[in-house]
Amino acid sequence: MIWLLVGEFLNRIQQGETVTGISEALGLHRKTLQRRLRRLGYKWDSDNLRWRWDGKEGSEPLHMSLVDMNMSWSKQLDKSDSQPMNQDKKNIISSPFTLDEIRDLKDMLEQWRQSPDSLSVSEQDLVDRIQQIRNSENEKVRKTIVIDHEIGDRFDDYADKTRLNKSDLLHLAIYELMEKYRLP
Repeated sequence: MIWLLVGEFLNRIQQGETVTGISEALGLHRKTLQRRLRRLGYKWDSDNLRWRWDGKEGSEPLHMSLVDMNMSWSKQLDKSDSQPMNQDKKNIISSPFTLDEIRDLKDMLEQWRQSPDSLSVSEQDLVDRIQQIRNSENEKVRKTIVIDHEIGDRFDDYADKTRLNKSDLLHLAIYELMEKYRLP
């Protein structure tokens, strides 16, 4: 389940979101969120159209989750809840992130996956790119290189494991380096 801290909830309401909109996005009934706020010491101020903390003891619980069903206080608050679980709620995982942050993270992940500089390249993609190198009609030239022993061992192990030609792997690696850094 997604975390929704009291402070985040109040900020979202202040920015114009509705209790109904927030609760639907979380898979909860709006009255469930309202009831939890009241039990934490908040009251609805109809004159100013906002939630106001009116707790008699302690400090305002801005960092307490309104959503996490694993917290003991939350279970006690919801004994009277008879709303059936929203179907979407089953697919929500526990997270310290807000819905906006989750959307941003998903966007960043999608951009990273589509980036040509992405580090994760499937072996089939690697094989296809090496096949393009082999099919090119450019003249080949022999070069001798000196590399760190550990890197050489890792390179040998990978070439043996995948049964790819070391020259083709080096050709592709050098090509990628030249393209990435726009070398002449």
